[in-house]
Amino acid sequence: MPADERNSRDVYRVDHADSLTSSTNGSSFNSSAQYDTPDYNASPGKNDVVRASLANMSVHDLAAAPRNGQRDSLMFRGSEALQHMDPSFHDVRQAPVRQAVIENTDGWSPLLLAARAGDVVEVNALLVQPGTDVLRRDPTFGQSALHFAVRGGHMSVLKALLSPRIVSSIINLPDNRRNTALHLAAAKSRRITKMLLDHGADTQIFNVRNQTPLGVHIITTTKDDPMLCEMLLRYKADPNAKVDQSTLLHVALDKGLVEIALRLVRHGARLDATDENNKTVFEKVDKGLLKRLLSKVNHSPVWIDDKARPSCMLCDKKFSIGTRRHHCRYCGRLCCSECGNGRVAAYKFPQGFKNRIKGRGAAPNHKPQRVCNNCFTVLNEQQKELGREDLQDRQSDLDEFVDRNLNATWNEVKGQANHPVANQKFTG
Repeated sequence: MPADERNSRDVYRVDHADSLTSSTNGSSFNSSAQYDTPDYNASPGKNDVVRASLANMSVHDLAAAPRNGQRDSLMFRGSEALQHMDPSFHDVRQAPVRQAVIENTDGWSPLLLAARAGDVVEVNALLVQPGTDVLRRDPTFGQSALHFAVRGGHMSVLKALLSPRIVSSIINLPDNRRNTALHLAAAKSRRITKMLLDHGADTQIFNVRNQTPLGVHIITTTKDDPMLCEMLLRYKADPNAKVDQSTLLHVALDKGLVEIALRLVRHGARLDATDENNKTVFEKVDKGLLKRLLSKVNHSPVWIDDKARPSCMLCDKKFSIGTRRHHCRYCGRLCCSECGNGRVAAYKFPQGFKNRIKGRGAAPNHKPQRVCNNCFTVLNEQQKELGREDLQDRQSDLDEFVDRNLNATWNEVKGQANHPVANQKFTG
C-alpha cells in the first residue's frame, strides 16, 4: 500500500476516534449520534414524526430538563427504553432491526406508563401527587399499574404500589379476564407471589376460565417444584378447586408433578374426587404412588357412597349378603371384611382427623377404627417413625362382643359423625 494512502487512512482513524469523544460545551459523550434539538420549523412531514415521537415519551422524560440546550429523551434512547418494557421486549437486541412502530397510548394514564416502563421515580412522584387515579386501567386489557409491574418484574415499582395507603384498593383489582396481579405472579415468580400474599392478595379469586392463582400455577408450571404451591396453600388456597371437569390434584398427577400432588394431599385434596373421565385418584395411580399419597393424608376423608361401587375397591370381590361393605376410616374407600380387617386407635390418626379426641374434651379417643390393609401399612410406618409400635389399643368388652357376633364395629353405624359428607358440592 502506498505510504501516502496509509498515512491518510491513519489520519482518518484519529479524526473519527476524536469525534466519538469530542466535547460539546464542555459535556462529553460516547455516542456518534448527536443530541440535536428538534427543528420545529422543518417541513410538515418532519414535524409529524417529531410530534409522534414526543407523544410516546413517558411523563418523566417529557419533564426532564434539557441538557446544554439539548433534550436527552427516549426519542434518542430507543434501545434503553425497550429494556424497561415487558418481558416480551427483553430480546430486542438479538432480534432483527425493524422500523420503529409508534404505539397509540390514548387512554393511558401517566401512572400506567411509568409502571410499565419500570420508572420508580416517576411512580413515586405520581403517587404523592393529588388527583392520581391508582385504579385506572389500560383501555385494551383492563390491567392496572400493579399488573404491569408484575408483568415486567419491576420490584421497586411493586414496593411503591404496595404502600399501606393504597394497597388495599389495588391488590385484588382484576383485569378484563378477571385475572388479578396474583394470577400473573403465580405463573411467573415465587418472590413476587410472596410479596403480594404478604400484602393481602386473595388466593381464592377465579378468572374467566374458572382458575384460581393456584390453578394457574399448576397449569403453567413445567417444574415439579412445590414451594410456590406450598406458599399459596398456606395462604388458604383451595386444594380442591375445580379445573374444567377435573381437579388440581388430577391435573398435577396428569402432568407428572408428584411433589406438588403430595403437597395438595397434605393440605386436604380429596382422593375420591373424579376427573373428566369420572375416575378417582385411586383408579389412576399405581400402588407405589398411591402409598406415597396416602402417607400425606391429614384430613378426614369423604366416604365413597355405598351405591357407587358394587365390589371391593381393593380386591374387586362382589358385595353380597355374605360379603358386607366396610369403609376405611383413613382413605374412605369401600372394602370387604378381608381387605378392611385392620384396626387403629382413633387418636393415632393424623392431627387433622375429627374423631381423635372424645367429644368436646381433650381426652384422646382410644376406640379402634377400621382401616383397609393399605392404610394400615401406611399408618404402621408412620407410628414406627414416631417411635411407637402399637397401632391398636385394647378394645372394650362390648366392642369385642359386637365384633365377634355381628362382624361390625361400634362406628360402622351410619350417621353424620360416622359417615362424613362433602361440605360443598363440586360440579363441573
